[in-house]
Formats: sequence, C-alpha cells, structure tokens
Amino acid sequence: MQESLKERVEREKKWHDERFTEDNRHQSTGIFYLALEDWYKDYTNTALEFNRDAKVLELGAGLETIALNNTIKFSLISVDISPKAISYLNDQNLGSNIAFEIEDVHEMAYKDNTFDFILARGVLHHLELHTGVTEINRVLNQRGKILFGEPLAGNPLIRFYRYLTPSLRTPDERPLRNKDIDFIKKSFKNVEVNYYGFVTLIFAILFRKHSLFARKCDEVILNKLKLGKYLAWSCIIKN
Repeated sequence: MQESLKERVEREKKWHDERFTEDNRHQSTGIFYLALEDWYKDYTNTALEFNRDAKVLELGAGLETIALNNTIKFSLISVDISPKAISYLNDQNLGSNIAFEIEDVHEMAYKDNTFDFILARGVLHHLELHTGVTEINRVLNQRGKILFGEPLAGNPLIRFYRYLTPSLRTPDERPLRNKDIDFIKKSFKNVEVNYYGFVTLIFAILFRKHSLFARKCDEVILNKLKLGKYLAWSCIIKN
C-alpha cells in the first residue's frame, strides 16, 4: 500500500475511534437527516432481502451496521477500520451467523470471489475510490450483488453546508461526484442509481418533519427527470 494511502487510513482510523467513543453528531444534524428517512429505509429493506444462504459482507460496521436493529437471517461478516467499534459490536452477541472483524477495505484479507453480496452505507466516499472498488470487486463473486448508500457532491447548497460543518466529517472523505458514479457503474454489472434528498431537505429545514409529498416530488425531480446528479443529497447504488 502506498505511503500516502497508509497515512490516510490512519487518519480515518483515529477519527472513527474517537467518533465511536462519543458520537454527538445527532445534536446538529438530526433535523437535516429527516430529509433522508426514505434513503435509510430503502437501503435497509433492500439489505434485509438477501436470502438465507447468502454470504454477505458489510463494509463500515461502526454505528451503522444493519445487525444492530434488525434480525439477520443470512451469514454476515461486518468489517470496520475502528478497533473500538469492532470490540463494542463483538460484545453485543448479535447472533452466531454474524461476525465483526477489523479490516481496511483498501486491502482485505478475504480470498477472491468470497461473497455473494457486499453492502456499505456511507463508506465509499471515505475511500481512495479506485483502490477500494477494485478490492470490493476482487472479493465479490462473479454473480455477486452490491448495495451502496452514499452522499453526493452535486448540490451547491449542500456543499456549502458541509463547508460550514467540517467537524462532522473526516479530513479525507469526499462525497461522490458524477465521475465517481460513472466509475462505479463501469466496475459492476447492471448498476442502477436512485437519488434522494432535495425537496425532502427543504421540508426538513422549514417544517422539521419528513414529508411523503416531498418524497414523491423528489422521485419525479431527481429520478424521472434525471436531475439527481445535480440536486440530490444522497443516492443508493445497486445491481
């Protein structure tokens, strides 16, 4: 691994260890995340559809693992760069079919073609994307499926919000750009992208609530009119 990438990984590891010890982000972002309620639900519901015989790898276990608040019927290995996160999760005894392991996604210990499904929420934008996606592809079997939930860099107002709140993010993370989405599409077969968080964000800011009407507006504006790459806060990438 290149020295610059090793340094980046160490910065991420330190930040996430500290975050796992005391995570207060909800105090400043709770209102805004009402805008992404459907993003969270759609991601989780899709993940839980994996069949019982599937061998699933979850990247970025931390505070986001689907195993914490859901019944997992398939075999799940969930990895994180933070030893504190993995230690905590292993102490939860969430099931014999669930394992938590320390891994750096840029360079994982698993053999080629090991997993049927690989899922990650809010992870790819922390990685050196080309290295991380190449490694994900290596451990995913030839018929394997992906499920990624990621923030986006398209909307200038959201970029401005991120600029005002740098303490909520690691120094190296970068929301996905259009060229990043294109790279992911080329890296896996039959990829589709659904966009979230534009009108719902406006409702969350103005009315402090999640709005079904706003979500329907987003479906039209972001997905049917294909403006998501310019306006959306986040997306789900799957095949």
